[in-house]
Order: sequence, then structure tokens, then C-alpha cells
Amino acid sequence: MVPGMSTSTNYEEPRFRSPLPADDAAEELRREIKSRDDEVINLVCHSRGGILAVLACDSLDDDTRARIGRIVTLGTPWQGAPVAHLVGLVRQDSALRELSPGSDFLTRRLAAVSDDTRGRVISVSSTDDKIASWRNCILDRAALNVLLRGQQAVTHAGLLSSPKLAAMISAVLNGKH
Repeated sequence: MVPGMSTSTNYEEPRFRSPLPADDAAEELRREIKSRDDEVINLVCHSRGGILAVLACDSLDDDTRARIGRIVTLGTPWQGAPVAHLVGLVRQDSALRELSPGSDFLTRRLAAVSDDTRGRVISVSSTDDKIASWRNCILDRAALNVLLRGQQAVTHAGLLSSPKLAAMISAVLNGKH
């Protein structure tokens, strides 16, 4: 699991530190991916973690990138999150600035991500997500953009705990889709 704003994968743990800037966090993830000897590496990412994953994967050497299977993103605000901009007005935080709609980071860095990397992404969003609006979670040239709505819809945090969504992700990653 690639977390978004947390420096921990334990979402029950309070967050007292600001997250690393995206370039630094993506570099840490890139090093972790390169250290793996798995034949196929699938990434499941929440929120900002999806952005970090595509940046990390896009900067991999060809041999390592060839081992990347799917990058499943849950509530990743590819076009930014208005709430990040609002919170960023009162809290100076580079991650919040990066996630603000129209930020130089989003428009410049994400625009440069290759079609090969984008083609590995399955971006999942939900109509009940009030942190990352589903409209902002659509990634151009992704393998698939999925919208959870009606009885399937969950909150931003609910993307991490939905049994039905977990089953869908498992089926996709195991080739049973």
C-alpha cells in the first residue's frame, strides 16, 4: 500500500509530521521498488500515493519498469483537491501546495508522465468522496477509470476498507476481471 499524506501505512496512527514533498517521497518509493526481486510488482495506492507511484514508476529503468503490473489508485486527485488548497491557506505544507488544483507540480510533473506508465493505472474514485472529487480523480490515458456510485460509493477513507472494492482489486490483480 502506498499511502497518500501519511508517512505511515497505519491509518489509525496520528500524523504529527508533514509528509515529504512528492519528489522525495517518489524517490523513496522508486528505491523500494528497485530493491524488490518480485517478477511482477503491483501497487495499490491511496490518495496522493497514486501520484507518488506514477512518478516513481515513470523514473524507473526499462527493466524494472517492465516488472510493474498494475498501479491501482484509490481516490487519487490527478487534477488536485480543492480541500488541499483551503487547508494550505492556513498551514504551510509543500504536499498541500502540490495537491492544489492547477498547481505547477500537477500541471508540469503529471503532464510529463509517459503513456506507458499511465497505461498501467486503474484509477478508482467515488461519488461519496468529499476529499478527492471523482471528477478530479480521472486520469487521462489510464488503463481504466472506475467510478463507484450508488450503493457502491464510499468515502475517501472508506476506499481503504470496502470489502467489495478489495474483492474487485484482488480480481483485477489476479487476472480474473
